[in-house]
Amino acid sequence: MCYTFNINLFFGGIFLKISLPSDVNFIINKLESAGYEAYIVGGCVRDLILNLTPNDWDITTSAKPDTIKELFCDYRLMDSGEKHGTIGVIINHSIYEITTFRIEGEYEDFRHPDSDKPQRSAGAYTVSVFLSRYATR
Repeated sequence: MCYTFNINLFFGGIFLKISLPSDVNFIINKLESAGYEAYIVGGCVRDLILNLTPNDWDITTSAKPDTIKELFCDYRLMDSGEKHGTIGVIINHSIYEITTFRIEGEYEDFRHPDSDKPQRSAGAYTVSVFLSRYATR
């Protein structure tokens, strides 16, 4: 089941009609209801722009992995990516990867930040985040 959002989002000369699966909408709403930001990101946003059906859905949030695990404790979880800030949540036989915002600053090995304070820079607001912000409203 998908929720359809009739949004007049002007992007590159076209208007987009965006549909999110109910499970994705549930995840985003659950995170936002707990006071965290949440957005769809990655390949699913690219696919939506190209009018393709995404194969998977990735979500980024201001919630830390421990909080994600608490919020979704009633679901099967995959924490194999936790050291990178990612928790997999299994809902209706599908895995949704929820990842804490990347951190701006120094990285000890070009992948792992020296600090654990989430911050977003202007560079973090790509078309993915811009599109998803309006798609989830």
